[in-house]
Amino acid sequence: MSSSKKATYTIMSASKLAAANPHLFQAQGAIKEKSDLPMLDQRRRDLVFVVDDEPNIAVTAALILCSDGFDARAFTDPLAALKAAQIEAPNLVLSDVIMPGLNGYELIAGVVRDCPRCKVLLFSGNPGARDNCATTPTEKSLEILPKPILPVDLRNAVRRKLQA
Repeated sequence: MSSSKKATYTIMSASKLAAANPHLFQAQGAIKEKSDLPMLDQRRRDLVFVVDDEPNIAVTAALILCSDGFDARAFTDPLAALKAAQIEAPNLVLSDVIMPGLNGYELIAGVVRDCPRCKVLLFSGNPGARDNCATTPTEKSLEILPKPILPVDLRNAVRRKLQA
């Protein structure tokens, strides 16, 4: 008699994910995936801040980028992301446009002021986000990725922006 093993997968909400994996979360709305896998080389991985007031989106995007070799940190509070950027400059900030506290344009303006080499990408599920939040010609010219975004498109957009 042959016994077969079946794989079981569980989909968790961000709050259940946090409770089950407290090592993923840092104080003040920041979430960092900590890998126990050794790096293949000693080069510094690109630091990417993912900022979205929806925890599921922030965590998922950060995990996708971590799986692609980035040091990705998820933030659900844009003010916490801004404060973290003053401590450790990210190579790229991927931010939702419409959030409470600071919108994505305000966040990236603050990050770029403190970290002038930081690159920025915005994403939004709201087609009118640019019209509702962008106030300057520079802001209006920034690329906004659509949500939902496929993992491959997210990875490619981040790689492309970092190489630009």
